[in-house]
Amino acid sequence: MPLIIMISVSSISILGMVLIPGVDASGHPYHMTFFEAFYFVSFMSTTTAVRLRNPEG
Repeated sequence: MPLIIMISVSSISILGMVLIPGVDASGHPYHMTFFEAFYFVSFMSTTTAVRLRNPEG
């Protein structure tokens, strides 16, 4: 069950990042690709997990 929840949350996060436009440095709309969104979610989840295990450092 926890694996299904983790896959669902990451899938929804990736889909949201792909569908919702951002703004680049010059003010133009920017859409992430699935690869960029997957990289961002995977990088941030490992960083958050390490931070949760060791909040002092």
